[in-house]
Amino acid sequence: MLFKNVSIDGTSGFELTAIADGDEIVPKIDCLIFDAAPAFQTPEKTLIAGCLLFGEKNLTRVSVTDDVASSFLQQVQEILGLEKRETTRNEFQLGAIGELETKIKATTLRISLRGEFPESTPGRDATTLTLVPSERYSGVLWGIKEVIVASNAWLLEKTSSRTRIAAAAGVFFAEEFLAKSICVPRTSNNEELIIRNLCNLIGLDVVFEGE
Repeated sequence: MLFKNVSIDGTSGFELTAIADGDEIVPKIDCLIFDAAPAFQTPEKTLIAGCLLFGEKNLTRVSVTDDVASSFLQQVQEILGLEKRETTRNEFQLGAIGELETKIKATTLRISLRGEFPESTPGRDATTLTLVPSERYSGVLWGIKEVIVASNAWLLEKTSSRTRIAAAAGVFFAEEFLAKSICVPRTSNNEELIIRNLCNLIGLDVVFEGE
């Protein structure tokens, strides 16, 4: 599966798109759309977000339109089980890609897919990304510690888990708030291991709700 970011003409938004490779089946909904584009995009983030969002499918290989280090791609493939190797909780440590090495990150970004506008400002060391349904809203509202973005994430819940969608969104927007971790809904132990290991590769830790 090939993953790429595409800017939406005439808007400030962007989409993460999946393109089938060879005999792979094209996902019924093949893109995650935001009405705001994160400032800090990298090929590594595109790859991780794509694997999070579409990694539940029967993938045979993964790639992006821009180059990533072969060692990075190999680790991603190992986590997804595209290369035979057992993975454990501590095997894939927090990595650092590009600018991530020079920034001090101290917050946890909580991703909400409930489509509700927060009633209060996030507390200390907390930030919030709220995705509201694009069938009802459009645009983006930036706050000091939070952002509300119209998205088609509600559509993808029909084909992907809420946890994976939230994690994919968090990968793109965490750096906007200097977040060292993202908070997403709980899922099975195996899924949590995969999600945590993928995010660790780009220097992002994962907290599951209730931890």
